[in-house]
Amino acid sequence: MEIIEWAIIVIEVVVIGYLGSVLGKLIHAVILKGMRFLSKRTALTLDDILLQYIENPLRLSIIVLSVLFMSGIVPNLFVVQAAMMTYGLAILIVLVSYTLSETVGAVLRWYYEISKTRQTQFLDLTLLPFIRKITRIVFITVGSVIALSVIGVEVSGLLTITSIGVLILGLASQESLANIFAGLVLQLDRPAAYGDYVRTLNGDILRLQKIGSRSAKFYDLNGNVVVMSNSEMAKQRLTN
Repeated sequence: MEIIEWAIIVIEVVVIGYLGSVLGKLIHAVILKGMRFLSKRTALTLDDILLQYIENPLRLSIIVLSVLFMSGIVPNLFVVQAAMMTYGLAILIVLVSYTLSETVGAVLRWYYEISKTRQTQFLDLTLLPFIRKITRIVFITVGSVIALSVIGVEVSGLLTITSIGVLILGLASQESLANIFAGLVLQLDRPAAYGDYVRTLNGDILRLQKIGSRSAKFYDLNGNVVVMSNSEMAKQRLTN
């Protein structure tokens, strides 16, 4: 008898998942159509870009909410209903953090597009990719930690183990970390803008092309590519 009951529950869960998915897609289509209707009637391009960035996380969030709603109205699902609500809430938290990350990305892209034609910018455009990566990591990490705590995972112990692993990894890759932090300092301080010519300590004249996460790329006067690690560049006394 228990096998039959569990089989019925599994069938109900599958049906709920399917019906919730269909309902969520229909609701998402209606909401998306309304948002596009409103965005076309505004002069700003921010809402259009924002809509592009959050469309996927919004769709997934609505589907999860629809599945949870369907599970709440079906009787005789008390065995799995609590688990579905708990894990559904955890998934929603991750999706909300993902949506916030994409919102920041949309704002940064909008700022980049409106600042390309300006003579002066409030924020250096070359810093935008770095800000995008940092904010994405922060939002996803915080959302994942909160979601794990919701489903009952001991976050403090997990963080301790992760910290030890990060410490070991950091000790094993000190040079790479030094280049990454030096790149952060160079991005913020910016001793030279992209395209500027600089003179190094040994007298070489180079044109700065890009400062990456681990190294900087230059062109010499003959057009040859010169790659310098960020830590080495940070130690240089460059004459702009």
